[in-house]
Amino acid sequence: MRRVVMMMACVLGLIAIQATAQAPVQLPAPRDWRDAGLMNGSPPPETKQVTKANWTTYPYTRWSLQHARELFPTKPVARGSKGTALPMELKKLDALVFDDDKGNSTTFEAFLRNTYTDGIVVLHKGNMVYERYLNDMTPETHHMLFSASKSFVGLVAAILISQGVLDENTPISK
Repeated sequence: MRRVVMMMACVLGLIAIQATAQAPVQLPAPRDWRDAGLMNGSPPPETKQVTKANWTTYPYTRWSLQHARELFPTKPVARGSKGTALPMELKKLDALVFDDDKGNSTTFEAFLRNTYTDGIVVLHKGNMVYERYLNDMTPETHHMLFSASKSFVGLVAAILISQGVLDENTPISK
């Protein structure tokens, strides 16, 4: 199962790197949906309302990716009762310095802020070594993953099939 978690972390990292590399322009502030005044008030001003028409555009995504259940009908899926917590050996990675995609020196903390990251978990050798939430996100906040969900489900299913836990011929309804 540790391999599953490590692979999932790698997939998320690759998705984040790819999204950053494809960004055509540096997005302006606000980095937080509250600072943007989105969905504040009853009703919010029309220009600050997140709707089905604008939910995928900036700055509305600062709110919508964590509040999709308020825009669309959804069904919660429980994690199950057999979940186990990962061992934690938290490190202080915020000051870690590296070159960004443009060759400029940056810290890990600045990278997270500049890429509009909402939440990140870093795993190393089966241990959680870093966990951080931004943009009013918490460990309990739901967050839109789009097609990354298919990658996780497919990866976990393949591992469970190889371990003999899941029969690949079992209908999905089971």
